[in-house]
Amino acid sequence: MLDIVRNLVSSIFGKILLGIMVLSFALWGVGDILTSGNSQLAAKVGNEKITLDEFYNEFQKTVSLYNQQTSSSINLKEAKELQLHNILLNDLIYSRMVKDYANKQNIFINDSSLKLIITSLPQFSDVDGLFSEAKYKSYIFNNFQSEEAFLNEIEDTIYHGIIFENFNLSNFLDKQVINYLFNHEGEKRTIKYFLLNDDNLEIKLSDDLLIKYYEEEKSKYKVSQKTFIDFIEINLDQFVNLNSVNEDEIAEYYNDNINLYIKEEKRNLEFARFRDKESANAFYNVWSQNDPALIFSFMENNDVELTKLQNFTLSQNSFTNEIANSIFSLNIDNVSSPLEYQDIGFYVFKLLSIEEKETQLISDVENDIKIYLAEEAAYVEFDETVNLADEMLLNDYDLNEIIDSLSKAKITRSSSSDHLVNRINNEEIQLNFDQPIGFLSEIIFSDNAAFIYFISDKEESFIPEFTMVKEELKSDYIENVKESRISSIADKILIDLQFKGINEFEDYARLNNFEIKEFNDLKRNDKNLSKESLSSIFNINLEGNMKIELDNADIGIGTLIKITKPDSYIADTYYSEVEGNVIQNFNSSLESIIGQKIIDSTDYEVYSQNIDKLFM
Repeated sequence: MLDIVRNLVSSIFGKILLGIMVLSFALWGVGDILTSGNSQLAAKVGNEKITLDEFYNEFQKTVSLYNQQTSSSINLKEAKELQLHNILLNDLIYSRMVKDYANKQNIFINDSSLKLIITSLPQFSDVDGLFSEAKYKSYIFNNFQSEEAFLNEIEDTIYHGIIFENFNLSNFLDKQVINYLFNHEGEKRTIKYFLLNDDNLEIKLSDDLLIKYYEEEKSKYKVSQKTFIDFIEINLDQFVNLNSVNEDEIAEYYNDNINLYIKEEKRNLEFARFRDKESANAFYNVWSQNDPALIFSFMENNDVELTKLQNFTLSQNSFTNEIANSIFSLNIDNVSSPLEYQDIGFYVFKLLSIEEKETQLISDVENDIKIYLAEEAAYVEFDETVNLADEMLLNDYDLNEIIDSLSKAKITRSSSSDHLVNRINNEEIQLNFDQPIGFLSEIIFSDNAAFIYFISDKEESFIPEFTMVKEELKSDYIENVKESRISSIADKILIDLQFKGINEFEDYARLNNFEIKEFNDLKRNDKNLSKESLSSIFNINLEGNMKIELDNADIGIGTLIKITKPDSYIADTYYSEVEGNVIQNFNSSLESIIGQKIIDSTDYEVYSQNIDKLFM
């Protein structure tokens, strides 16, 4: 189970899923609307219904896709524990909200329009470009529970497009806005600078000075309230017993899930991308001749770059099916004819090597299977133990009585509350230690562990006496005074160098034995300098001087020696990126506003008890 969670967090697909879940919960939160209700429904949205059958079939697809993208093998129950069912609920409910909202605005799709759209879809066309009923029925059979489910999804997509896609910034975006942002964000600046050394500064110390500093800054030394707790931890790992899994069980699982242990054929490629088909054809004709000297000459004269594509498979490909199939029809050292990819351009591929399809032997995976089966069995016992603890809490048992009844749980006594926070290690879980002594918490879940804590004692916050923090005060006082003096010296140097050029700057540094350094091609978000310093650098003229502060608090004087405009170093793809980001951010914001209006104006209900029964 822990590996599953790690897979979720580490994979690109998992991060997208988590991002969707966070966004959806931020919008309206499934957890706040769960109720019981009609036994055949998962949810009801306005006049639209989501049946349990529809939800269950869509959930199976979600889990299958998750397993494929993360190389996992979780079952439906584990997927529910990872909250994947809530992600799906958000998606299904929101799509119904959009449809319900459209209908309320008298936006309807008649059968003739729907038929026209479906028959024009390219995936249902035969070799002559005509609608193929056989392809249509085959697609539905392989991907949907019924034709009705497919038509509902098509309708949802159309409604979403009608409501949202008309509000697209690209339809009326002023190019001057893009030009400004392009030049603003893409600009880089180079400075020369020297740092001021505080080693020779003498700082006088006395108790009177330290006491005065203490009185001014005593709140900095306040010791926070300490809460001491006893806590029970019920962890899945405590129930895992690898010896409980025998060879017959491993073999049975291996045979029943053999598809999980088949490694797809992988292909390693090189490719080049072109804006137009003519350029792609020209390179294809040269590359196909397999003459290194000719290829090198063409690439150098036409600014062609080759990119490697490792471990390409059919199941994990971002290209169209047509491109993927073309790649898998190549022999080693073959070059593909130019292949068009949407609006991005034309690609030419060369196959370098093939890793053949392979089935892993049971001996190679038996340990992984053993761990998985042991964790499955452990989860049952873990769940029973948690339920027992929860029942005892409901019946007012105290912490000691609970731990005495839980054979595989462990208790930690007289511990700092920070210890529990570190054990849980989840910023999303907020623990309330402001409760009085004697408080017994509910069960707190984090990953594959459950916790119950009891507040046993407290130490109130206090400001320590001067003598208790005297040594710390000395260090802080010296640092504070040095920083103040260095900053003052820098201000005076800046006045001396005001309106003077690079030559005077360098002469001043040499005369005072300051080492001149450079920061090359600084960006507006550079991490080496403070925000105030970057602001000064990007708001000053060439050979202008400024005070700078590094990220480690070192202070110095800098002079601007070079301004690099984006056209000097950024390919035209960067301009497209800036334009795309502006459009995407605007459209996303507008979609959120419209989406929130739809959510606020739609009644909905989720039948959680019905959904829970699916996983019993």
